[in-house]
This record gives sequence, C-alpha cells and structure tokens, in this order.
Amino acid sequence: MASIVLKELPPPQDVALRWPHLEDRAVLMERLLRRAASDRQVGVNILLYGAPGTGKTEFASVLSRRAGLQGYAVAIADNDGDAASRNERLSSLTLTQLFAPASRSVVVLDEAEDIFRDEYNNPLARMFGKRTEAKAWMNDLLERNQHPVIWISNRISHLDPAYVRRFTYCLEFPRTPRGVRRAIAHAHLSPTGCPQELIDGTASDPAVTPGMLASAARFSQLAGLSGDDVAHGVDRMLKDMVRALGEKTTNVVPPRSTAYNTRFLNVLGPVTPDAVLGGMKRLGRGRLLLSGPPGTGKTQFAAELAQQLGRQLVYKTASDINSMWFGESERNVARMFDECDASGEVLFLDEADTLMTSRHNANHRPEVAVTAEFLRQVELFQGVFVCATNFGGEIDAALMRRFEFRLQLLALSVPQRLDLFANVALGWQPEKVGPRPQLTGEVQTALQALDLLTPGDFANVVRRIDSLQLTLDANGWLAELRAEHDTKPGARRSAIGFTV
Repeated sequence: MASIVLKELPPPQDVALRWPHLEDRAVLMERLLRRAASDRQVGVNILLYGAPGTGKTEFASVLSRRAGLQGYAVAIADNDGDAASRNERLSSLTLTQLFAPASRSVVVLDEAEDIFRDEYNNPLARMFGKRTEAKAWMNDLLERNQHPVIWISNRISHLDPAYVRRFTYCLEFPRTPRGVRRAIAHAHLSPTGCPQELIDGTASDPAVTPGMLASAARFSQLAGLSGDDVAHGVDRMLKDMVRALGEKTTNVVPPRSTAYNTRFLNVLGPVTPDAVLGGMKRLGRGRLLLSGPPGTGKTQFAAELAQQLGRQLVYKTASDINSMWFGESERNVARMFDECDASGEVLFLDEADTLMTSRHNANHRPEVAVTAEFLRQVELFQGVFVCATNFGGEIDAALMRRFEFRLQLLALSVPQRLDLFANVALGWQPEKVGPRPQLTGEVQTALQALDLLTPGDFANVVRRIDSLQLTLDANGWLAELRAEHDTKPGARRSAIGFTV
C-alpha cells in the first residue's frame, strides 16, 4: 500500500538555481526540519510563497535533502491521470502522513492555494455560507500532521490569518537579486549562444524570473535557433512572457549620445559634482538629490555614479510605484527598497517630485501616505539612493533633510557652451588634446545668447544629425541648437523643425 500512496519528491531539476540571498533562512529551516523529524514533533508546517518561477519548488527539494530527509509529494493527479480535486489532494496528504517513514520524512504540497478556501476575502461567500467545512477542521489539519509539511503557494492574500499563524515558519520568496539572476542567466543562456550583452540585459530585469530563463533556454533549443536568431528569439520570447504575466520590462537609462564629462555640469553653489562622486565613493553609501531643469544631466550623473562605484543602476519611475489599489503604492515603496541589493546596486528614482510631494500641498491622503513611507524607508536604507527632479521646491521638507548630498543643476554656463560646442561640432576632446579650437566671433556671440541650453539639448542635436546622416558646418550646428533652445519656456520662439 505504501508503494502506491507515497510519491517520492524528484531530485532538483534546475542545477543553475541558487539562493544565496535566502541562505540564513535556509539554515534555520533545515535545523527545524531535522529536529522536528527526529523528535517526531507534530504540527510542524513551513509556508513558501511568492511569485511564480522564483524557484520555490526546487528550494523545497533542496531543503529536504539538506535536512537529510526523504521528501514525498502530495498527488496532483487522480488514478485516471486527471487533475486531482481538492478533496483528493487532502486525502493524499492524509495518506502520505500515514505511510511515510517516521523520523526521516517531509511532505511537500505544491499549489497550496488550491487547498485553502478563498472565502476569507470574499464577503459574499461568507455571507451565504459557502464553506464546505468548518475553519476549525483546517486548523486541526495544520496542528496534527505527523510529519513536517512544506506548503508552496504563489499567493497567500486569501489565507485566513488563523491559518497563517499556525505555520511554524513563513518565507516569502522575493524577486531574485540581480547578481543571482546574472549567474542563472549565464548558466541557462550562454550554452544557447546568446551574446553577453543580452544575458546582462536580461539579468538586470527583475520581472524575468529563474523559471523564465530556463524556459527561454528550452525555447531556443526546441526552435532550433542559431546565430543572430538566438538573441532576437530569446529577447522576444522573454518580453512576451513578461507581458503575459502582467509585468512590465525594466526602465533603462537613455544611452549617451555625447561623451560624458562632469565639466559640462553647471552646479549652483561651491560643491562640485566631482566632490560628491568622491564622497559617495569613499562612504559606499549615501542619499543624493539632483534637481534642475530637464536635460541638465541628472540621470546621466546617476549612471556615472553607479559606474564609478562598480554597481548596477536600478532605474525607477512613478509608474513603478503608483497603484490604483488602496495602500499598494506604499507597499511598492517598501518593496523597492527591500529588493535593492545595497552592496551591488544604486537605486535611482526619476521624477521624484511626483512621489515625494510636500505633505502641506498634498490634495489626497494617498499622496501623504506615500511621502510618509518614503520618509521611513530613506532613513533606514543603507545603500546608495539617488533622486532626480525638475522641481526641487516641491519635495517634502522633511524628506529633503534626509539627503546628505544635494546638487542643483543649471543650464550650461557660457564657457561650458563654448567647450561643448567645440566638442560635438569640431571634435575637440578636452581630456586628450590641447586648448579649445578658436571659435569665430559670430559663433561665440550666438552661443552666449542661447542661455537656456543644456547638455541634453546637445545630445538631441547629435542624435538627430547622426540619424539623418548630415554633415554640418559650424553655422548648421548653431541653427540646430537654436531650434532646441527656442522650444524652451521663456525662450524666444521661432519655427520648429530641421534646419538643414
């Protein structure tokens, strides 16, 4: 009978999966399982929950082996091979508990959301008495199991708190840290022929889970992809999978169109960008607020900071935080900080004024709650946190004080405009060759008048000229820069368009 009832848990399938970010918890649960089994303690339950594809089932298998126990799986199919009903799965759980060898067994029940009823968050179901058993029956089931049970679920929002408190240990599987994703992505995708650039880009996206990476490798093999088709096919497959799961791909910092140099940042006050870079590099942590008009170099400065620290830039915007559901925006703020690897990442929040608005000016309670949550999280965060805003005056005063470093960026000064023009239009490289080439009086006069130009305006012109494959003289460059300048608020307006 035992041979019919018991279904041994298969060995771990994905050898690339590792959970160094959960090692301290794994050690605790390993000791719990080993002691509970050897002492034949009843009512020992572990709950593993979190997003699909994060490796919960594999983790349970590895954990069982580390504890020196044989894992047995609760049946998911009936004798005819059809999907087992809830009652059939509960019967399998009971029989597995009965026949599993004492002192050396652990039971694993996957897809546990099928077992626990949804009525807790369904007031109509509670109102009409749709339960098929008393809650006390489920409580008793959790309290009297003879062998330790690992319950695995993708969600627990529907669980009655009375059930949750009866678990001996509850572990949420967070988004896999970037460094771990990179190792898993390399193990799965390198054998397919994926270029390193795609592997690194895929690993930087928190929406891509280890399960998706394994699926992408299998897809590439089954589709017979090779050469350039591998990169295109894997990239398309992963993006479509992320979209199907209701996620969105990670925001990325716009690529640089011009060589980055802090000499082209015009900062108000005596503290220089290089001094801030040096200070944060020495500390290895800190909070920096960058304010100023669009195009003054805030985002690219954050990218430069991450590069000099040797860390990955994690780029966030309001769309990653705001939610239509009450309380979810605050939870997203907490999650953003919790999921950041403080030792290997720089957390960058763009357009911060939309989320950190002054509580005196807030019109709605949710805005106040989000700002308050930022206050708590920023105070506790031990990594590097950078915020950028076009409207520094709208940041909450209490939050403003949390930033040790603050830089207000302005439009380019006259010398900076002249230097940057020589750089992009004449090919002058200030760090490699001698003095700046002599500019005509007409060019100098024109640039002096364009007092709202920013590094972003020069970058726009470079991108436009490169895409149209134009060859322009100094006057042509000036005309394009003037077109950028005249679109700004407060500037003299002229015809907008390409000046070729």
